[in-house]
Amino acid sequence: MKSETPCNKAGSPGARAPSIGTVWLAFFVFSAVIAGLVQFFVLPHLLSSSHGGNGLFTGTDAVVFHDIAARMAAAIRTVGWSAWRLAPENQAPAGIAAAVYALTVPQPWTFIPINAALHATAGVALILIVESITQSYRAALCAALPFVLYPSAAQWYAQIHKDGFYIAGMLLYLYGWLLLARPGIWKSSLSVIARPMALIIVGLGLVWIVRPYGIQLMQGVTLIFAVVFAIVLVRAAIRGATSWGIVLPVIVLCVAFPLLGLTAKDDRLSIEAPDMNIDRASLVTTAPNRAAATLAASWLPTDWLPKQTENAFFNIARARTSFVQSYPGAGSNIDTQIAFSQAGDFIGYLPRAVQIGFFAPFPGGWLEQKAAPAASVMGRIAAVEMLGVYAALLFLPYALWAWRRRLEIWLTLIFCGAMIVAYAYAIPNVGALYRMRYGFMMTLVALGVAGALTAWRDLRARRAHPTGGAA
Repeated sequence: MKSETPCNKAGSPGARAPSIGTVWLAFFVFSAVIAGLVQFFVLPHLLSSSHGGNGLFTGTDAVVFHDIAARMAAAIRTVGWSAWRLAPENQAPAGIAAAVYALTVPQPWTFIPINAALHATAGVALILIVESITQSYRAALCAALPFVLYPSAAQWYAQIHKDGFYIAGMLLYLYGWLLLARPGIWKSSLSVIARPMALIIVGLGLVWIVRPYGIQLMQGVTLIFAVVFAIVLVRAAIRGATSWGIVLPVIVLCVAFPLLGLTAKDDRLSIEAPDMNIDRASLVTTAPNRAAATLAASWLPTDWLPKQTENAFFNIARARTSFVQSYPGAGSNIDTQIAFSQAGDFIGYLPRAVQIGFFAPFPGGWLEQKAAPAASVMGRIAAVEMLGVYAALLFLPYALWAWRRRLEIWLTLIFCGAMIVAYAYAIPNVGALYRMRYGFMMTLVALGVAGALTAWRDLRARRAHPTGGAA
């Protein structure tokens, strides 16, 4: 029986919750309207000093993506679709925007429907994730609202950016794994198991399009999921609870996804190995490769670590070094003096990475005046949002206790927590980290909101029946 929460009781007696399709449409319309307001009113008129033209924030990737897309769209109109590339200059949003521009007009507002659809899809995926844990659709709907409504999300769904693809892909990927964690699914047919597998594949595809390294990060974390599932399935097959005809192909797929992600090669990944024999003179002068050259000279390999694991640590250290070299004077930089020269350095920095990853920006910097007006505005918005984040995280332990017997909540905590900490290691800048961790953090916030609703329900129940007896 579904639990009652204040959210459940909203509306008139007997009111039905909106269907998931209706919710998706509402999220889509909301995102599209806000994006239009940002591009046509907020930036041109309220934040004109931060307006880079065409409804885009000045000095951001969105301006670069728009310029690349406009040039490619012009080439498509001149020579045909042979001029189109998915990732011109290694930037997939620009390639997708170019296709939209070629079919419509070369203006960023034509990209709004894509961004709105991605944001709506991510919001619905989060609802389904929380529902799979709480078994309450209405509570899950309430819990997902901060993710959809927080103003900071307009930084990507109102612009041309990677984050909409990445966040939607990550949440679909996670939801696919949570479906696989349901106790009875392995007794079903392969056609039933095909749904979560499809979600995992679609999620991986969305992530790969914009951030191929994200596949390695995400699947490095979920490799543990595959091992756990393999053990559970083999035991179930031995007991006769399921058939080997289902177990064997599923084990292969579950293990293959993470391993393929960890070993995949992609030109957009740049240098990815701590190769001590690297020819530094041959490196091109991009920031990631300069960082790789810097680290290759000082990196101390750990002999007992597998090469792929060593590479993962090196890549995170390289990303951190690259950021420091590229943006030494960025306003919200933090701990830029910290660098990693071996895998063991990550252990000592772990407490600080957790602190920054989960709680930055800290209250002491909420009211600081930034050089750019837009940065000051976003800083104040982030301050209000962090109040909500802190409040929700206070109830996360309650949520973990309330649903401690559900494997899904622990998988979600491991996945999101590990990704947040990984980004805290890699990005020594609070502003960039705030955006990169958004999908993972807001998933934990949603669980905290659900925990708060459950705590309120339990408190009311205890007050109504203080001795535990019948009313």
